[in-house]
Amino acid sequence: MKAIRNVILVLTLTLIGATSMTHPSAAQAQATSPTTTGVMVILTVKAGVTREQVMAVMPAEIRQTVQLYLKGQIHEWYSRADGRGVVLLLDTR
Repeated sequence: MKAIRNVILVLTLTLIGATSMTHPSAAQAQATSPTTTGVMVILTVKAGVTREQVMAVMPAEIRQTVQLYLKGQIHEWYSRADGRGVVLLLDTR
């Protein structure tokens, strides 16, 4: 009697395991949603561009960067320690 009970228990657990493998779990179902990929962008000034030329476009560049940040497209931004550009972390889909 005990042996039959053990066989039934093993078969039940096997069927439960097989059934759970054939049906997607909640984590697998979420994987179908659009994925967000982080992208690191490093911007530097081209050779031959003067500081005055950079400063002339800086106000517009800053405004556009802030707008992208407020829209959630830029996750983080940093200025480089050497003062020669910026590093942006973007969220893309």
